[in-house]
Amino acid sequence: MRAQVGQWFQLGGTMGFGVQADCAAGAFRLVDTQVGSGMPLVGSVPRAVRMLERRGVVGVDIPDQTPEDTMQSIVGADRTLGFKLRGVSLEARACMDALTTSAFGYALVNPRAVLAYDRQNQAMMVMDPDTQVLIVAMGAP
Repeated sequence: MRAQVGQWFQLGGTMGFGVQADCAAGAFRLVDTQVGSGMPLVGSVPRAVRMLERRGVVGVDIPDQTPEDTMQSIVGADRTLGFKLRGVSLEARACMDALTTSAFGYALVNPRAVLAYDRQNQAMMVMDPDTQVLIVAMGAP
């Protein structure tokens, strides 16, 4: 997981990590809150859906919109993709320890946080610049 998300985010120490047969989740300190150049970062849901179709990975940073609200908007724009994100978010909670669960919950409602998704690995990431934490959630393939 570290190697996978390390290509897009500058990771520090691992705060929490859990894995089971059908999920994985991790929380990582960030050395820097800039999203790496390999992760296209867009500012709207329609652009996110198009970029994901083309590149298979996307970060979404919509000013004053929480990652939770962005997921809701994605459901409206692309139901299949939106429900996939929701599913990953729910499945991965079984692999989260208390610290990761707390960080994930906080980041999902922070309007400054960035939502990212890697379609190939079914990995949803939420980068919280205020706490300098990246939460990674992976569901069943």
